[in-house]
Amino acid sequence: MATDRGEKDLRTAFKDALKEKEIDLTERLLRWRYEKDGKQVPEGPSLRERAGEVAANAHEVVRKRGRRVFEELRKAVKR
Repeated sequence: MATDRGEKDLRTAFKDALKEKEIDLTERLLRWRYEKDGKQVPEGPSLRERAGEVAANAHEVVRKRGRRVFEELRKAVKR
């Protein structure tokens, strides 16, 4: 049983790490898009929150359409 718990904790830690990296990437894409459009880049946590929203929306679209997450993130950033 201890092994199952350890594997579950490892999977959870891995999923959390991937989610953070995904939000980091989305934040960089949003920052790039704001700069490209000549808009002021939101400061601090608001950009991070927006990145989390965009990533969550992309996941919802992926669940509905079955497409790859990165492609949907790219589309969401273009909006």
